[in-house]
Amino acid sequence: MDDALTVPERGVLAEWPVPVLVAGLAAEPTLSTLVVEDTHLFVFRDGDLVAVWTEGVREQVSAETSIARAMRAPPEATFAVHRERDLLLDRPSGVECPGLRAILLAARGWDDRARIDAEIDAMVGDSSLCLVEDAVLGEFGFDEEEAEVVALLEDPGVGDLAHLSERATPDVVRRVVWALAVTGHLSSVPSTVVLAAEDHARATAALEKGDHDVAEARAARAVACDPRPAYRALHAYLYGLRATEVELPIALAMLERSIADEPDRARPYAFRARLRERAGQAALAAADWEKAGALDPDDPMVSRHSPTMPPSPPTAPKKRRLLASLRTLLGRSKK
Repeated sequence: MDDALTVPERGVLAEWPVPVLVAGLAAEPTLSTLVVEDTHLFVFRDGDLVAVWTEGVREQVSAETSIARAMRAPPEATFAVHRERDLLLDRPSGVECPGLRAILLAARGWDDRARIDAEIDAMVGDSSLCLVEDAVLGEFGFDEEEAEVVALLEDPGVGDLAHLSERATPDVVRRVVWALAVTGHLSSVPSTVVLAAEDHARATAALEKGDHDVAEARAARAVACDPRPAYRALHAYLYGLRATEVELPIALAMLERSIADEPDRARPYAFRARLRERAGQAALAAADWEKAGALDPDDPMVSRHSPTMPPSPPTAPKKRRLLASLRTLLGRSKK
Protein backbone atom coordinates (compact mmCIF):
# COMPACT_ATOMS: atom_id res chain seq x y z
CA MET A 1 0.00 0.00 0.00
CA ASP A 2 1.14 3.56 -0.66
CA ASP A 3 3.24 5.32 1.99
CA ALA A 4 0.85 8.28 1.66
CA LEU A 5 -1.66 6.19 3.62
CA THR A 6 0.46 6.25 6.79
CA VAL A 7 -2.09 7.19 9.44
CA PRO A 8 -1.19 10.04 11.83
CA GLU A 9 -1.51 9.60 15.57
CA ARG A 10 -4.37 12.09 15.79
CA GLY A 11 -6.76 13.83 13.44
CA VAL A 12 -10.36 14.38 12.39
CA LEU A 13 -12.58 12.16 10.26
CA ALA A 14 -13.16 14.92 7.71
CA GLU A 15 -9.55 14.44 6.62
CA TRP A 16 -9.20 10.77 7.49
CA PRO A 17 -12.52 8.93 7.03
CA VAL A 18 -12.93 5.62 8.84
CA PRO A 19 -12.41 3.50 5.67
CA VAL A 20 -9.10 5.25 4.99
CA LEU A 21 -8.03 4.78 8.62
CA VAL A 22 -8.90 1.08 8.45
CA ALA A 23 -7.04 0.66 5.18
CA GLY A 24 -3.98 2.44 6.50
CA LEU A 25 -3.78 0.48 9.75
CA ALA A 26 -4.48 -2.83 8.02
CA ALA A 27 -1.39 -2.15 5.92
CA GLU A 28 0.86 -1.84 8.98
CA PRO A 29 2.48 -5.13 10.11
CA THR A 30 2.35 -4.07 13.75
CA LEU A 31 0.00 -3.78 16.73
CA SER A 32 -2.16 -0.67 17.03
CA THR A 33 -5.44 0.52 18.52
CA LEU A 34 -7.66 2.97 16.68
CA VAL A 35 -10.03 5.04 18.84
CA VAL A 36 -12.79 6.96 17.02
CA GLU A 37 -14.73 9.67 18.85
CA ASP A 38 -13.46 8.26 22.19
CA THR A 39 -16.14 5.61 21.73
CA HIS A 40 -15.23 3.09 19.06
CA LEU A 41 -12.07 1.01 19.54
CA PHE A 42 -10.42 -1.26 16.97
CA VAL A 43 -7.28 -3.31 17.54
CA PHE A 44 -5.18 -4.29 14.53
CA ARG A 45 -2.44 -6.91 14.71
CA ASP A 46 -0.30 -7.89 11.71
CA GLY A 47 -2.81 -6.39 9.29
CA ASP A 48 -5.93 -8.04 10.71
CA LEU A 49 -8.70 -6.63 12.88
CA VAL A 50 -8.56 -8.74 16.07
CA ALA A 51 -10.68 -6.83 18.60
CA VAL A 52 -13.52 -4.28 18.59
CA TRP A 53 -15.40 -2.38 21.27
CA THR A 54 -18.06 0.33 21.45
CA GLU A 55 -18.32 2.24 24.73
CA GLY A 56 -21.78 2.51 26.25
CA VAL A 57 -23.18 -0.46 24.34
CA ARG A 58 -24.18 -3.55 26.27
CA GLU A 59 -24.01 -5.99 23.38
CA GLN A 60 -20.63 -6.16 21.67
CA VAL A 61 -21.37 -8.09 18.50
CA SER A 62 -19.33 -8.24 15.33
CA ALA A 63 -16.64 -6.35 13.47
CA GLU A 64 -19.22 -5.42 10.84
CA THR A 65 -21.56 -3.84 13.40
CA SER A 66 -18.72 -2.03 15.18
CA ILE A 67 -17.40 -0.56 11.94
CA ALA A 68 -20.92 0.49 10.93
CA ARG A 69 -21.32 2.30 14.26
CA ALA A 70 -18.03 4.14 13.79
CA MET A 71 -19.07 5.11 10.25
CA ARG A 72 -21.94 7.12 11.76
CA ALA A 73 -19.54 9.48 13.53
CA PRO A 74 -19.69 13.06 12.17
CA PRO A 75 -16.85 14.47 10.02
CA GLU A 76 -15.70 16.74 12.87
CA ALA A 77 -15.19 13.76 15.20
CA THR A 78 -11.62 13.04 16.24
CA PHE A 79 -9.56 9.86 16.20
CA ALA A 80 -6.39 8.65 17.86
CA VAL A 81 -4.00 5.83 17.01
CA HIS A 82 -2.06 4.10 19.78
CA ARG A 83 0.73 2.12 18.16
CA GLU A 84 2.23 -0.90 19.88
CA ARG A 85 -0.68 -0.90 22.33
CA ASP A 86 -3.75 -3.09 22.72
CA LEU A 87 -6.28 -1.09 24.71
CA LEU A 88 -8.76 -3.98 24.77
CA LEU A 89 -6.65 -6.62 26.48
CA ASP A 90 -8.93 -6.71 29.53
CA ARG A 91 -12.19 -6.92 27.60
CA PRO A 92 -13.97 -9.80 25.84
CA SER A 93 -13.65 -8.07 22.51
CA GLY A 94 -11.91 -10.54 20.25
CA VAL A 95 -12.97 -10.96 16.62
CA GLU A 96 -11.47 -12.69 13.62
CA CYS A 97 -11.66 -10.26 10.73
CA PRO A 98 -8.98 -10.25 8.01
CA GLY A 99 -7.74 -6.79 7.14
CA LEU A 100 -9.13 -7.02 3.61
CA ARG A 101 -12.55 -7.86 5.00
CA ALA A 102 -12.41 -4.91 7.41
CA ILE A 103 -11.55 -2.54 4.57
CA LEU A 104 -14.50 -3.72 2.49
CA LEU A 105 -16.87 -3.50 5.47
CA ALA A 106 -15.85 0.11 6.00
CA ALA A 107 -16.22 0.87 2.30
CA ARG A 108 -19.78 -0.46 2.33
CA GLY A 109 -20.84 2.23 4.76
CA TRP A 110 -18.97 5.04 3.04
CA ASP A 111 -21.50 7.32 1.37
CA ASP A 112 -19.25 10.25 0.44
CA ARG A 113 -19.25 9.59 -3.30
CA ALA A 114 -17.17 12.65 -4.17
CA ARG A 115 -14.45 11.63 -1.73
CA ILE A 116 -14.45 8.03 -2.92
CA ASP A 117 -14.17 9.15 -6.54
CA ALA A 118 -11.32 11.49 -5.62
CA GLU A 119 -9.52 8.66 -3.81
CA ILE A 120 -9.95 6.34 -6.79
CA ASP A 121 -8.82 9.03 -9.21
CA ALA A 122 -5.68 9.62 -7.16
CA MET A 123 -4.85 5.91 -7.27
CA VAL A 124 -5.78 4.88 -10.80
CA GLY A 125 -6.92 8.01 -12.67
CA ASP A 126 -8.90 7.34 -15.84
CA SER A 127 -6.96 4.19 -16.65
CA SER A 128 -8.52 0.98 -17.82
CA LEU A 129 -8.74 -1.33 -14.83
CA CYS A 130 -8.12 -5.02 -14.30
CA LEU A 131 -7.09 -7.31 -11.48
CA VAL A 132 -3.42 -7.93 -10.86
CA GLU A 133 -2.16 -11.31 -11.97
CA ASP A 134 -2.81 -14.13 -9.49
CA ALA A 135 -4.87 -11.88 -7.21
CA VAL A 136 -6.12 -13.73 -4.10
CA LEU A 137 -9.39 -12.13 -3.03
CA GLY A 138 -11.07 -14.68 -0.76
CA GLU A 139 -10.51 -12.69 2.45
CA PHE A 140 -12.57 -9.75 1.17
CA GLY A 141 -15.77 -11.79 1.47
CA PHE A 142 -17.51 -10.11 -1.48
CA ASP A 143 -21.28 -10.40 -1.65
CA GLU A 144 -23.08 -11.33 -4.87
CA GLU A 145 -23.24 -7.82 -6.32
CA GLU A 146 -19.62 -7.12 -5.44
CA ALA A 147 -18.53 -10.43 -6.95
CA GLU A 148 -20.14 -9.37 -10.24
CA VAL A 149 -17.94 -6.26 -10.31
CA VAL A 150 -14.88 -8.40 -9.57
CA ALA A 151 -15.83 -10.68 -12.46
CA LEU A 152 -15.95 -7.65 -14.77
CA LEU A 153 -12.48 -6.64 -13.62
CA GLU A 154 -11.13 -10.02 -14.70
CA ASP A 155 -11.51 -8.77 -18.28
CA PRO A 156 -8.57 -6.45 -19.12
CA GLY A 157 -10.70 -4.66 -21.70
CA VAL A 158 -13.58 -3.74 -19.41
CA GLY A 159 -12.60 -0.07 -19.29
CA ASP A 160 -12.33 2.62 -16.66
CA LEU A 161 -14.52 3.48 -13.67
CA ALA A 162 -17.15 5.13 -15.86
CA HIS A 163 -17.50 2.04 -18.06
CA LEU A 164 -17.72 -0.23 -15.03
CA SER A 165 -20.48 1.94 -13.60
CA GLU A 166 -22.50 1.44 -16.78
CA ARG A 167 -22.39 -2.33 -16.33
CA ALA A 168 -23.01 -2.60 -12.58
CA THR A 169 -24.50 -0.56 -9.73
CA PRO A 170 -22.30 2.57 -9.44
CA ASP A 171 -22.11 2.57 -5.62
CA VAL A 172 -21.12 -1.10 -5.61
CA VAL A 173 -18.50 -0.38 -8.27
CA ARG A 174 -17.11 2.48 -6.17
CA ARG A 175 -16.58 0.46 -3.02
CA VAL A 176 -15.15 -2.57 -4.80
CA VAL A 177 -12.77 -0.55 -6.96
CA TRP A 178 -11.64 1.55 -4.01
CA ALA A 179 -11.09 -1.50 -1.78
CA LEU A 180 -9.14 -3.31 -4.51
CA ALA A 181 -7.12 -0.24 -5.46
CA VAL A 182 -6.17 0.76 -1.92
CA THR A 183 -4.96 -2.79 -1.23
CA GLY A 184 -2.93 -3.06 -4.43
CA HIS A 185 -5.14 -5.61 -6.17
CA LEU A 186 -5.79 -3.52 -9.29
CA SER A 187 -3.49 -2.83 -12.18
CA SER A 188 -4.14 -0.17 -14.75
CA VAL A 189 -3.28 0.48 -18.37
CA PRO A 190 -3.92 3.58 -20.48
CA SER A 191 -7.68 3.87 -20.71
CA THR A 192 -9.23 2.48 -23.87
CA VAL A 193 -11.62 5.43 -23.65
CA VAL A 194 -8.73 7.90 -23.81
CA LEU A 195 -7.03 6.01 -26.63
CA ALA A 196 -10.28 5.85 -28.59
CA ALA A 197 -10.91 9.57 -28.14
CA GLU A 198 -7.42 10.36 -29.45
CA ASP A 199 -7.87 8.11 -32.48
CA HIS A 200 -11.31 9.56 -33.24
CA ALA A 201 -9.93 13.10 -33.08
CA ARG A 202 -7.05 12.19 -35.38
CA ALA A 203 -9.42 10.44 -37.78
CA THR A 204 -11.55 13.59 -37.96
CA ALA A 205 -8.49 15.77 -38.52
CA ALA A 206 -7.22 13.46 -41.26
CA LEU A 207 -10.63 13.55 -42.95
CA GLU A 208 -10.59 17.34 -42.91
CA LYS A 209 -7.19 17.23 -44.64
CA GLY A 210 -8.44 14.73 -47.20
CA ASP A 211 -6.16 11.93 -45.98
CA HIS A 212 -8.69 9.12 -46.13
CA ASP A 213 -6.22 6.29 -45.53
CA VAL A 214 -5.14 7.70 -42.17
CA ALA A 215 -8.70 8.71 -41.32
CA GLU A 216 -10.10 5.24 -41.95
CA ALA A 217 -7.30 3.50 -40.05
CA ARG A 218 -7.68 5.78 -37.03
CA ALA A 219 -11.47 5.50 -37.06
CA ALA A 220 -11.23 1.71 -37.08
CA ARG A 221 -8.89 1.79 -34.07
CA ALA A 222 -11.24 4.12 -32.20
CA VAL A 223 -14.18 1.76 -32.72
CA ALA A 224 -12.10 -1.23 -31.61
CA CYS A 225 -11.32 0.54 -28.31
CA ASP A 226 -14.68 2.18 -27.71
CA PRO A 227 -17.67 1.35 -29.97
CA ARG A 228 -19.74 4.39 -29.06
CA PRO A 229 -22.22 5.57 -31.75
CA ALA A 230 -20.30 8.68 -32.83
CA TYR A 231 -17.13 6.67 -33.46
CA ARG A 232 -19.02 3.97 -35.33
CA ALA A 233 -20.72 6.60 -37.49
CA LEU A 234 -17.43 8.12 -38.63
CA HIS A 235 -15.96 4.70 -39.32
CA ALA A 236 -19.01 3.66 -41.34
CA TYR A 237 -18.91 6.88 -43.33
CA LEU A 238 -15.23 6.53 -44.19
CA TYR A 239 -15.79 2.94 -45.20
CA GLY A 240 -18.74 3.97 -47.34
CA LEU A 241 -16.90 6.79 -49.13
CA ARG A 242 -14.86 4.31 -51.12
CA ALA A 243 -17.25 1.39 -51.01
CA THR A 244 -18.27 -0.56 -54.07
CA GLU A 245 -21.90 -1.02 -55.10
CA VAL A 246 -21.96 -4.23 -53.07
CA GLU A 247 -20.33 -2.67 -50.01
CA LEU A 248 -22.26 0.61 -49.87
CA PRO A 249 -25.46 -0.90 -48.36
CA ILE A 250 -23.28 -2.32 -45.58
CA ALA A 251 -21.92 1.12 -44.76
CA LEU A 252 -25.46 2.56 -44.76
CA ALA A 253 -26.65 -0.19 -42.43
CA MET A 254 -23.78 0.57 -40.05
CA LEU A 255 -24.82 4.23 -40.03
CA GLU A 256 -28.43 3.27 -39.42
CA ARG A 257 -27.41 1.48 -36.22
CA SER A 258 -25.27 4.34 -34.93
CA ILE A 259 -28.07 6.84 -35.59
CA ALA A 260 -30.60 4.60 -33.85
CA ASP A 261 -28.31 4.44 -30.81
CA GLU A 262 -27.76 8.20 -30.71
CA PRO A 263 -30.47 9.97 -32.75
CA ASP A 264 -29.72 13.54 -31.64
CA ARG A 265 -26.23 13.86 -33.09
CA ALA A 266 -25.98 15.83 -36.35
CA ARG A 267 -22.94 14.42 -38.11
CA PRO A 268 -24.19 10.85 -38.60
CA TYR A 269 -27.14 12.24 -40.57
CA ALA A 270 -24.74 14.24 -42.76
CA PHE A 271 -22.61 11.16 -43.23
CA ARG A 272 -25.64 9.11 -44.24
CA ALA A 273 -26.83 11.89 -46.55
CA ARG A 274 -23.56 11.81 -48.46
CA LEU A 275 -23.61 8.03 -48.75
CA ARG A 276 -27.24 8.10 -49.87
CA GLU A 277 -26.24 10.56 -52.58
CA ARG A 278 -23.61 8.08 -53.70
CA ALA A 279 -26.29 5.40 -53.75
CA GLY A 280 -28.61 7.56 -55.87
CA GLN A 281 -31.14 8.05 -53.05
CA ALA A 282 -31.60 11.80 -53.56
CA ALA A 283 -34.87 12.24 -51.65
CA LEU A 284 -33.61 10.34 -48.60
CA ALA A 285 -30.34 12.26 -48.72
CA ALA A 286 -32.18 15.59 -48.76
CA ALA A 287 -34.13 14.60 -45.65
CA ASP A 288 -30.89 13.70 -43.87
CA TRP A 289 -29.27 17.02 -44.82
CA GLU A 290 -32.26 18.84 -43.41
CA LYS A 291 -32.15 16.82 -40.18
CA ALA A 292 -28.40 17.38 -39.74
CA GLY A 293 -28.75 21.11 -40.27
CA ALA A 294 -31.59 21.35 -37.79
CA LEU A 295 -29.62 19.51 -35.11
CA ASP A 296 -26.40 21.50 -35.45
CA PRO A 297 -26.44 24.29 -38.05
CA ASP A 298 -23.04 25.60 -36.88
CA ASP A 299 -21.09 22.41 -37.54
CA PRO A 300 -19.25 22.87 -40.85
CA MET A 301 -19.13 19.12 -41.34
CA VAL A 302 -22.90 18.91 -41.74
CA SER A 303 -22.87 21.28 -44.70
CA ARG A 304 -23.75 19.76 -48.06
CA HIS A 305 -20.74 21.59 -49.48
CA SER A 306 -18.31 20.44 -46.81
CA PRO A 307 -14.86 19.79 -48.30
CA THR A 308 -14.52 16.81 -45.98
CA MET A 309 -17.20 14.95 -47.90
CA PRO A 310 -16.20 14.78 -51.54
CA PRO A 311 -18.96 13.38 -53.76
CA SER A 312 -18.00 10.28 -55.65
CA PRO A 313 -20.21 7.63 -57.24
CA PRO A 314 -19.85 4.04 -56.08
CA THR A 315 -17.67 1.82 -58.18
CA ALA A 316 -18.62 -1.57 -59.50
CA PRO A 317 -17.03 -4.50 -57.66
CA LYS A 318 -13.85 -5.80 -59.18
CA LYS A 319 -14.41 -8.86 -61.37
CA ARG A 320 -10.83 -9.82 -62.15
CA ARG A 321 -10.53 -12.30 -59.32
CA LEU A 322 -13.87 -13.91 -60.23
CA LEU A 323 -12.92 -14.19 -63.94
CA ALA A 324 -9.56 -15.69 -63.02
CA SER A 325 -11.30 -18.30 -60.93
CA LEU A 326 -13.66 -19.12 -63.81
CA ARG A 327 -10.72 -19.55 -66.17
CA THR A 328 -9.07 -21.89 -63.72
CA LEU A 329 -12.20 -23.99 -63.47
CA LEU A 330 -12.60 -24.06 -67.26
CA GLY A 331 -9.02 -25.11 -67.64
CA ARG A 332 -9.46 -27.98 -65.21
CA SER A 333 -12.65 -29.14 -66.96
CA LYS A 334 -10.87 -29.34 -70.27
CA LYS A 335 -8.28 -31.60 -68.74
